[in-house]
Amino acid sequence: MDLISTALTWSNKLVATWYGAAIIGGLLILVGERFDSLREPSKAQVQRTAELYFQQYGDKAMAKIGEHMLAANFAQDGRHKKFLRLVAEQLRSIFVCTR
Repeated sequence: MDLISTALTWSNKLVATWYGAAIIGGLLILVGERFDSLREPSKAQVQRTAELYFQQYGDKAMAKIGEHMLAANFAQDGRHKKFLRLVAEQLRSIFVCTR
């Protein structure tokens, strides 16, 4: 009987530890995402994305970024659309330089 009691005690401690770790981990993830969302994209990220759009779509890159900006209206926050707006401005400068 003592063995069963010990096993149940250990299993209860294991489950409580597991739940505690899950709650703490979830809170840390939420805090990390919150601080990550406050960070603005760097100029290098914007330039790299604009170059990739230009390489992928060529002359139709501006039309494609417009389509992606329309799709970004359905995002939970405005960060994606803001990033695409910055990329579109960078694409305009790429088009001016290439023509």
